[in-house]
Amino acid sequence: MMSCGSNRDEIIQSWINTVVQEGERGRGHELHVDQIDRLWELESTWVSAALESFDIACRIRDGIRSDTKWTVIVGFFLTSESYPLGMGFHNRQEMEQVLSDIPPALFLWPTGDEFWIRVGASKNGADNSTVKILNAGDFFGAKHEMFKSIFLETIWSGREDYLRVFYVAG
Repeated sequence: MMSCGSNRDEIIQSWINTVVQEGERGRGHELHVDQIDRLWELESTWVSAALESFDIACRIRDGIRSDTKWTVIVGFFLTSESYPLGMGFHNRQEMEQVLSDIPPALFLWPTGDEFWIRVGASKNGADNSTVKILNAGDFFGAKHEMFKSIFLETIWSGREDYLRVFYVAG
């Protein structure tokens, strides 16, 4: 499924088709940037690669025919501990300093049923959650002003450390 620069659109299109076909069952599918392009295996490319992948996925999503409206999401996985760290960053450069070793990933969720809505409303294992909705343009520039960013920090029952992720959704 991986390319070296030229097949990014096709790989993302194939992934979107799979998720849309599987509907509710496809929600767990994520597509990491290093699975899209070998050039994006280097951590130094991850943020730009994730934003480019997000833009491609939004364009492709806008052209699909589906009874379900879909939200494209890219997640930046952040370092975490066994205690909450909070957001702790105010711009892209600071966010890049706290990226974990997990490459960013694309997600596709039915609009209105995104996981940060579920976590924010849940009392089942996510009592210690923080969800902050922000403007993506504040972190990634004017091109992404129309999108939202979501900071999520939560601990699930059975996990020893918190999960911290910074998302862009549109």
